[in-house]
Amino acid sequence: MRLFPKPVALSTAFAEIRDVDAAVELLHRVQAASGGMVEAFELIPADILHVLFESFPNIQRPLATIGPMNVLMEIGSTNPADNEVDGNGSSPIRSIMETVLETAFEDSLVIDATIANSDAQRDALWDVRESSPESHKRAGKVVRSDVALPQSALSGFYADMVAGVKAIDPNIRICGYGHIGDGNLHFNLVQAAGGDPDFDAKAPKLLELLYGNVTKYGGSISAEHGIGQVKRDQLVKVKSPAIINTMKSIKGALDPKNLMKLSKLGSFHQSKLSFLRSFLNEFKDWDYKKDLFELNEKGHGRAVYSFSKKNRTYSLVCFANEISDEERSDRVIATKWDAAFTFCLLYTSDAADEGLGVDLGGRRI
Repeated sequence: MRLFPKPVALSTAFAEIRDVDAAVELLHRVQAASGGMVEAFELIPADILHVLFESFPNIQRPLATIGPMNVLMEIGSTNPADNEVDGNGSSPIRSIMETVLETAFEDSLVIDATIANSDAQRDALWDVRESSPESHKRAGKVVRSDVALPQSALSGFYADMVAGVKAIDPNIRICGYGHIGDGNLHFNLVQAAGGDPDFDAKAPKLLELLYGNVTKYGGSISAEHGIGQVKRDQLVKVKSPAIINTMKSIKGALDPKNLMKLSKLGSFHQSKLSFLRSFLNEFKDWDYKKDLFELNEKGHGRAVYSFSKKNRTYSLVCFANEISDEERSDRVIATKWDAAFTFCLLYTSDAADEGLGVDLGGRRI
């Protein structure tokens, strides 16, 4: 794992592009022009936008028309000078984006485009991407996926998927979007507008088509969200027995008592070996204290509990926030949460002797 400084200069653009091949070529050009400082490059087909604006009509449309294929892209820099605006109202980071788009227009890669001129405009462009998963839920039944493919295979995969889906049902909305910098696609298939009582019956055929094409193009059935329970049967189909046995051996070495199992983590009935009970057994002889408890009548606020033994004190810090339905998201990376918890080593007795600690609401703990 490698950490990178947070960018202090950003340029964000939304562009209608010729096709998926054009998206990959545009990505390479932006990477080259920015010195590899591409913060995001999201593929967004037309059906994504149609479904989005049905659920969220107040979201600002990035372009005057909805093109068949689009991208949301962002470049960044850690150099403050790249964000300085000149007499013409431009900045070095924006100039990079403008130059790339100008040449892409000339080469017929880009049909239309807009560049954010302010933080508010940038947020409006990102609303299109971040609100899309929620719009899929509101649209009804969805076949969801999280696959990865080589960049060179994205165009062929996408074309075969569109043809195959249309053969099953031409009214299904094809919402195959994702982060094409790493070849990650969420090739979601949304039922026809107005609903489809037969959609569930079509789901197995759609998944068979999807995983068949993933295998054909040398991809992976799982990208950023893992295998979980849903893809266990599919994993056995695409991985050799030797690989499956290797995976089981690694699991056995890391978890010889098989504690990290859903039935023991609490998703089913708890047993004496459940992870939660095993965890709590470690704290039998500890001293517990409620350091802070500031919750309103709705249960929103903050609380801190401490657990002490010998020279160590751990704290469970809890925050419960009131957020609106519009702020909710099924994204793994969200901006707001109903509740958040962290369990941490607060200090040792040595730290306390030195006057170290944390000040929460006037209480030093």
